[in-house]
Amino acid sequence: MRCGPTTLLLPPLPARPIQSLYVCRLFRTAADSPPGPWFKRAVSGGWSVRAGTATGYKQLAGAPQIRVTLSRPASLFATLSLDRGGDGSGEDGGDGGDCGGSVNIALFLCRGSDGGRVAVLTSRAVVASSAPFTNLPAVSVSARSLPVEPSGYFLVPVTYEPGAERMWTVSIFADYDLEAALV
Repeated sequence: MRCGPTTLLLPPLPARPIQSLYVCRLFRTAADSPPGPWFKRAVSGGWSVRAGTATGYKQLAGAPQIRVTLSRPASLFATLSLDRGGDGSGEDGGDGGDCGGSVNIALFLCRGSDGGRVAVLTSRAVVASSAPFTNLPAVSVSARSLPVEPSGYFLVPVTYEPGAERMWTVSIFADYDLEAALV
């Protein structure tokens, strides 16, 4: 796929200097007008101590995972975004703070094992990963020309430390309409 020139439109700049500028990748999906070549799936979940899913990266057996089923080879781009919350009640999956505090997160795309879910992050299982654990509110992973795997693929959103509680959304963009479900 070829990319054309890009224009970045900014509102009038403030008097103070800009400290950070985040540029994100935009995908024109098949649902847009005019339609684009990408299909989007969004899966929401969270880490919770009460539910036993806030395990950190060392104990993935109970952690939430998203099964991605391919019917043919695919190119895939996925983003893990921490949901905003923090009404003080802790009901949003946060710790009752203003956004759940700082959480170091990462997203891994892994081959499934014979039994299905990913039990441990190994070099054989991990196909692609975001940058090392970071306290940014979103991380991404991409893979081109993924072959069909009999055991499927799993997107594994994880925190570095066990016990971190947050709600999140994983947005998956692929070059055809694939299946994705929280398991």
